[in-house]
Amino acid sequence: ENWLIPLLFKLQGSVYKRSFTYAFPSALLAFVLVLVDRMYPGYREDSGVASQDSSVLWSAVTSTLLILVGFRTRQSLARFWEGTGL
Repeated sequence: ENWLIPLLFKLQGSVYKRSFTYAFPSALLAFVLVLVDRMYPGYREDSGVASQDSSVLWSAVTSTLLILVGFRTRQSLARFWEGTGL
C-alpha cells in the first residue's frame, strides 16, 4: 500500500507536467476574468461581450468540440485498421 501514492505522483513519464502547461494558464485566465468581472461589474455590458447570446457561445463551443472529437476518432480508427493489417 506504500506504492500507490508515489505511483500517482511520479513525474518522470507522467502526463502531469504536460497537462499542467494547459490547465494552469486556463485556470489563471478564468480567475482573472472573474476578478475583473467583480471589480468592474459593468465592463461586460460596456465592451459588448454580454450582448452575445449564450446559445451562440454554446453552439460555437459544441461545434469546435465536435470537430476535434471527430478528427481524433477518425485518426484512431485509421491507426486501428493499420494495426490489424500488419
